[in-house]
Amino acid sequence: MTLLMYTCEEQDIVSLVDSICEVLMDEDLQDLYDYKWGCITKKVQFQALPKLITKSLNEKDFLELENAEQVLRLRKTVRDMWPSLQNETERYDLLSWIVRKWGRIPHINDETLMTYVALICEARLSSSAAQKARDELYKMDRISSKSKCLAFVDPENWFVYDSRVAMALDMIIQNMPRKYDWEFILPEGRSNEAKHFDHKNPAIAGYSDYCRLIKMVAKKMEFEGVNRQCVEMKLFMLGNNLDEFKNRRRFNETAESPNK
Repeated sequence: MTLLMYTCEEQDIVSLVDSICEVLMDEDLQDLYDYKWGCITKKVQFQALPKLITKSLNEKDFLELENAEQVLRLRKTVRDMWPSLQNETERYDLLSWIVRKWGRIPHINDETLMTYVALICEARLSSSAAQKARDELYKMDRISSKSKCLAFVDPENWFVYDSRVAMALDMIIQNMPRKYDWEFILPEGRSNEAKHFDHKNPAIAGYSDYCRLIKMVAKKMEFEGVNRQCVEMKLFMLGNNLDEFKNRRRFNETAESPNK
């Protein structure tokens, strides 16, 4: 599997995957179950979820799940029901809840969401229009909201990419034994921490590269019981608690410079 990364050689990609795996193995995955994912909390009101979703869930079983497990269950539910939805209104309602409520991006406009509906439906077809639709989906503009939709519709192949994930990946790169000039593209967002990052040399050519990177890391960590979604979610958690992450990881100031 080859990444179309701007500045990376094959051995560099292997080093990046190894570094991500090392960090994820060092970090306590229990953090996943302590964080309030979007609108999901331990006291989530089941009836506040979309009716399209609740009719496919057992309320008692769902509320007994830990926070992260609830998110995984919701993604699986949306993935399973998406092909059978009968009209654009149902699909729009689902994506609206995912972005505005779960993803906490309330000001996204209706036209953008309807564009997501059309592109996702086209991308899943085996037609000449499918590749064009995928190309549009993989562009980095509005990737924070777009990737949240994709991560619910096909959670085994598409993953959330936002400013927190990008910052976690940047911090991992800074801690690699060898110093690289790569930086992960930082989506526009509400994170104040994001203002400290100035991306001039993107490590990836687009969203599809990021998804392939997640799959490579998950494949290497299968023996640890870490799946693809867990990789994405843990990166989010690292970026969401960036100061704690920095304190836990010591910088290697004697790392080899790429110019030496």
